[in-house]
Amino acid sequence: MGSPFAVATTSIPSPSGSGRYEGLIDESWTLVPLPQGGVVTATAVRAMGAELSDDGQSLRSLHTTFAAPVSHGAVDISVEVLRRGRSMSHLRAEVRNPAAARGHLTAAVFGSPRRGFEFTDLAPPVGFVPLDKARSFRDPPPPGIEPFTSAPFWEQRLEGRAALGHAPWEDYRPGRAEHGMWYRMDEPPMLADGTLDPLALIVMADTMPGAVGEKLGPQHRHGWFGPSVDLTFHLLGSSPLGVGLRPQSGPPCRGGVCLCGHGALGLRSGRQRRGAPGRLCHPNVLLHLRMTGSGSRPPRAWRSGTPGQLAKLSKLCIAVPTLSGRLRPELARCCTSSMVPACSSPAAARLPHQLGAGSPWTA
Repeated sequence: MGSPFAVATTSIPSPSGSGRYEGLIDESWTLVPLPQGGVVTATAVRAMGAELSDDGQSLRSLHTTFAAPVSHGAVDISVEVLRRGRSMSHLRAEVRNPAAARGHLTAAVFGSPRRGFEFTDLAPPVGFVPLDKARSFRDPPPPGIEPFTSAPFWEQRLEGRAALGHAPWEDYRPGRAEHGMWYRMDEPPMLADGTLDPLALIVMADTMPGAVGEKLGPQHRHGWFGPSVDLTFHLLGSSPLGVGLRPQSGPPCRGGVCLCGHGALGLRSGRQRRGAPGRLCHPNVLLHLRMTGSGSRPPRAWRSGTPGQLAKLSKLCIAVPTLSGRLRPELARCCTSSMVPACSSPAAARLPHQLGAGSPWTA
């Protein structure tokens, strides 16, 4: 049995014919009254991957149009392979409820790895509130403020913490259209190799227009709600860090990069081919590894050291991913927990394209 996210987005072939799949999205993914759009899109993409049936090609880009509402419960997915190529394939899928005429339509491109380049032209927005000081969406509002209507999606599946911008009850003078949050799923959807399920990022990318509300200010943002009609998503690569840690289980010191036992297995050089010998890209970087227990024993204490020291201690091959020969600074800031920071602003629209493969940032 996989994570709740994998269960909700996995479908089975339908006996009604080729290219048809049947799935079930449970009520815990609803934002009242409908499931979150990113979850429905991820369901379509996973069915497309099953129909393509090519392990050498993974999701690269998608565009979803919310043509009609999709309710929780049983869903039918119809998949069409528009073009099947050796290095790139195009597919289209529609997710709808059994009795509905239309639903969510997704066009996606799958592609195989190829030689290329990496560079960073933009930096993440400054001013992000640190994770340990950020206010959770699940925290009660200040006294005198009416609580928001609860939704199973926010209460059970995805935790958000305000990191950039103003709370709805704050009085302020509008400035830049920037708004940011920390996100993490309550049960991180990890793959067998210790990496994050890339389709989970679609859920985190499907944010409502917080930047627009930030720009309008407190005098105009209330009573206005922009309709959600489509979603565009680009995936540059898999996450090389399989980290499933909670903020309260952090390492004994702040510096360095924090790993858990299964996450260390996912630490490889971005340029290292699968099956090739491990390469210590940063032999002197400080790592924190939580040693795993055995059987019913709880996890053991944290151990700190260089990649070489921890590799000998844990019998794991550890290498730190690089960007232009340097340790990516966002790794040191963000991999100490499974929270993923997300930002919403016109200025940050190209942010995912600039950070490079494996970045924990999404927009």
